[in-house]
Amino acid sequence: GSLFAIQEAVDGLADRLLLLNAPMKVFLRPLFFKLIFKVFTGWIDEDDKWYKESAATYGIEKDYNIFKYIGWLPRMIELLMEIARVRKLTPGIKIPTIMYYSKYDEMVSLASVKYLRNNKNIKLKLLPNSGHLYYSPEDKKKVINDFKKNVIRNC
Repeated sequence: GSLFAIQEAVDGLADRLLLLNAPMKVFLRPLFFKLIFKVFTGWIDEDDKWYKESAATYGIEKDYNIFKYIGWLPRMIELLMEIARVRKLTPGIKIPTIMYYSKYDEMVSLASVKYLRNNKNIKLKLLPNSGHLYYSPEDKKKVINDFKKNVIRNC
């Protein structure tokens, strides 16, 4: 959603943004593959909040026919091309924007900020205890407070 929101902002169709883990640069950490394995196999400990919330986020039905997943490859290539295209648009963001990045994001590199930090309209913030799919209670609170303060109040 972040890539589409950036496009909308550059096209003048938004008056402010609050984005989470906008993928300006992708890096698949080992944790990503561990997460996929645990979610796919269902081997998730009852008290493991990180993996339980991640599993709840996936909207993909398990299928043991590996060939069905090959169809994702063209979509992943399209996504990487879209990231490269949108990355070039970020200097054109002219509205107040808050972008959060998670320290332990499994898929989005913190190096993404290098494409954003020179835009005076973008305020970058770090979620120190979260990933791409899991947000710690304290990090969720930060995002919700910013949303209330910067988005809802200004609608």
